[in-house]
Amino acid sequence: MDFQDKDHKKAYERIRKMIDDLYGEVGAVASTDRPHWRVPSGSATVHVSVTPWREQSNIVQFNAYLALGTEVTEACMRYLLVENHTMVFGGFTLDSDGDIAYSHSVIAETCTKGDLESVIGALRYTADKYDDIIVERWGGKRFND
Repeated sequence: MDFQDKDHKKAYERIRKMIDDLYGEVGAVASTDRPHWRVPSGSATVHVSVTPWREQSNIVQFNAYLALGTEVTEACMRYLLVENHTMVFGGFTLDSDGDIAYSHSVIAETCTKGDLESVIGALRYTADKYDDIIVERWGGKRFND
């Protein structure tokens, strides 16, 4: 596995231990080639990555793709923005292909096991709920379909 520097590797090892403690080998699937895990939940999957950010600092990025090939209309975007306002963790995003995701980030060096559990839990619940709503209203398919 390639790391940008020793701080990146240290942050990955720290987060890896917490993810292993929380989800074990069954609940989180580790990537073999990059600092990344998949945490499945119903019809959605939360992706967790440790990414260099600034000198001696890294972030933990949480991302759950919800819908692919959805017709992203003005009504769809307005709905997602209004829903963002009610969210405690993260928000809806669009990638360059127009696919809809739900994302959040925290600083790796100060992240606790409780933070990981709360954010992953919130993203799992939100992704599993909203992927169905989005596909039903604006088409496309859920990420795991």
